[in-house]
Amino acid sequence: GCWAGAWVPSPQLGRPAVAHRHGIIALGTVRLTNRRDLIGSGDDQRAPRSDLDLVIERYLRKGPGGLRGLIGDFAFVLWDPREEVLFAARDALGVKSLFYQQRGNHLAVASHVECLEQGPYDLEFMGHFLSGAPLPDSRTVFGNVKRLPAGSSLVARKERVAVETYWSAGEFEPATDSPD
Repeated sequence: GCWAGAWVPSPQLGRPAVAHRHGIIALGTVRLTNRRDLIGSGDDQRAPRSDLDLVIERYLRKGPGGLRGLIGDFAFVLWDPREEVLFAARDALGVKSLFYQQRGNHLAVASHVECLEQGPYDLEFMGHFLSGAPLPDSRTVFGNVKRLPAGSSLVARKERVAVETYWSAGEFEPATDSPD
């Protein structure tokens, strides 16, 4: 089907990067702290590549499962025309935000809630937020806008949208031996 991308330059909201490699286009804010690990030893180490380029290369090599190897803070969306899939992800600790909105068979993804159509307020969310006990889900102050949870990815294929967790602190066991 149809798809569209938009980049809204704004000094207040920051400027995202745009990358196009091997037919895949990506848009987002990405700062990787493990660039050296992601650039393979057989690759040309001198070739200038943005962090978003490395995200595309990782996606091409490992698919959506390659997210676990990304260390840093990021929020990005990419379109893969070969698979006809839209893929979006947010860093493990939730440093960068990513919001999405479904209206019928239309999906919009944005770095800021202000970029999406804002509908009625979610009063239950607001009550929990103001009392200091925010709900542990993807809800936002607007009932028609969702936040992609930290350490999660969104995959949109045809008319199906799925959100999956790719990283959780709960997966790790505490160290039994700790140094003094």
